[in-house]
Amino acid sequence: MATNREIYLAHSEVRFKAKPQSNNNSILLDAEIANNLVELLKSNTSIYYEKMKISVTEGFVSLNGIVEWDFQQKPIINSIGLLKGVRGVSLRMAAFK
Repeated sequence: MATNREIYLAHSEVRFKAKPQSNNNSILLDAEIANNLVELLKSNTSIYYEKMKISVTEGFVSLNGIVEWDFQQKPIINSIGLLKGVRGVSLRMAAFK
């Protein structure tokens, strides 16, 4: 018998301290950050990256999408924060409770 689970929308916003850049060559373009994020999400088999909408503006990542379970959100934020060039994350996720 199928169990009904409640769906809710969670919103998290995290800002990271900008790491000092040694020179302009080390600064990533927003498109490069977005591509790196897609690869990161693809590598996590428990996340359906196809259900994510990604935008990056001046190093700030906005990620909107659906995760199967609420607990999947925190590792996403932590992983994004490790990507070079990311200054902050705004995460809007629909999740099942």
